[in-house]
Parts: sequence; structure tokens; C-alpha cells
Amino acid sequence: MTTVKNFNFSNLINDPDIKESWRELFREIESEIPESIIELENKINQDLELYDGNLLIFPPKENIFQAFKYFELSDTKVCITPTEKKNETKF
Repeated sequence: MTTVKNFNFSNLINDPDIKESWRELFREIESEIPESIIELENKINQDLELYDGNLLIFPPKENIFQAFKYFELSDTKVCITPTEKKNETKF
């Protein structure tokens, strides 16, 4: 099985290639609702552990947040979020 590098939200905040408007939003989220960041990190890391090497998932883990490098937050016109299925655990 492939060794999985853990996802860490701080990497997004500190990545100089990510547009500053996104990094500012990520810092705000991290400071205002840190528990949601911990939940997000845990969910991503659990899924990486569970599926890495067992299931082909797109985009690859190293490309999940690449979009934040190409456009500013103010350029966002639509944001599509996943819907929660009935009786499914939130993350």
C-alpha cells in the first residue's frame, strides 16, 4: 500500500502559489471555526488512509486544491458543494 502524506490545512494557508484572497479566507475560517478545519483534515486523512492504493480517485490528492492557484476569490461566480445524503455523517 502507498504511504499517504497527511493533509494539513496550514499547507493551504502557507502555500505562496495559492492566491492571497483564498489564503486570507482560509486564515479567517481557521481562526473563527477551527473545529471545522480539524473535522475537514480528519475526514480527508481518513479517506486517504482508507482508499489510497485501493481505489482510483480523481483528482489525485496532490491536486485537490489546485484551483485556488489560478483565480482570485472575487472571480468566483459559482461554488458547487456536495449534498449530504440522508443519514450520512457530516464532516
